[in-house]
Amino acid sequence: MNYDYKKGFIFVPLWDAGFLKHRDSGWILDFRYLQTITVYNDFVSLCREQESFEPEGNRDSTEAADAGLRHKCRELSHIRSKSIYRRKGEYADMAENFTVRRLTIPELPVLAELFHYKNVDEMVQNTEKFIRNGWCDIFVLFREVSSPKEGCPEQEFSSGQELLGEVHVGYCSTDEAEALPGKRAYLFAYRIKKGHHNKGLGTFLLRRVLCELEAQGYEEFTIGVEDDNESAKHIYHKLGFREVISRRVGQDDEESAPYEYNLLLRRKPSCHDFIFVVGASGIGKTTLCRNLYGHYRTAYMEQSQAPEFETLTGRKKSRESRRRKPAGSGLSRR
Repeated sequence: MNYDYKKGFIFVPLWDAGFLKHRDSGWILDFRYLQTITVYNDFVSLCREQESFEPEGNRDSTEAADAGLRHKCRELSHIRSKSIYRRKGEYADMAENFTVRRLTIPELPVLAELFHYKNVDEMVQNTEKFIRNGWCDIFVLFREVSSPKEGCPEQEFSSGQELLGEVHVGYCSTDEAEALPGKRAYLFAYRIKKGHHNKGLGTFLLRRVLCELEAQGYEEFTIGVEDDNESAKHIYHKLGFREVISRRVGQDDEESAPYEYNLLLRRKPSCHDFIFVVGASGIGKTTLCRNLYGHYRTAYMEQSQAPEFETLTGRKKSRESRRRKPAGSGLSRR
């Protein structure tokens, strides 16, 4: 409800309401008064007092529904919290047991463990030239492993690293749709070792690489994906590669058959925080939003509604001034 100085209390949509009427008791509650209740038990006492006016049958059904709803909420909250902690635990374990870093030039021959190169020496020579010229980097995913030392008791181990994944990053290209120095990076040769798929390693590797590149100032990233590579498309979509910027034809070498693929684009998120201000009319939402806007200097959006009160002089407000009188306001930070 809201109060009109000519008509008295009138019914309005809930989002524009300043008062709430309890049907059985006839009480009219001011939302601004409810804001002054800071003790939980005081609010419960107020609700129970209103419920005492309701018929006995309604109270029983309401209590039963409330009890069932509380039980369902507790059950869903328990399931959700277990799922969240499980995901956080898995990611923490990955960060502890796996390493993502740039591959050094002397380590280049290890890439043959993930892909069958016809000429490893030629691959090493070409890749070394690209890295030394600053044209690309290779990020790899290693897992720390330990094995018993030869000729020593079984309790003594030697540590080592197992290569499980790689992704190449191109910083420049003859095709500006793929890469632009300092702004857009092209990701390719994204591989996870056989037998280690569907364990979250691919997402872990790609997410770490994107964070590293964003820290260097890159804002856009491209990657190619074929139509039948559903697992890769799932990972790319989850990490923000959702815009198809072109359809391409690729070929691994002169002997292999050409294939078609989509070039996907991911932009660095530029909007993270929103501030929404909602409430009854006349409590200062617009003033608060304007002050916040003056502080953040970003974007200010206001929902416009006609006011429910006339001016003190009795003259109607202009259409432009009505637009500036909101029933609900919102400020977004970008």
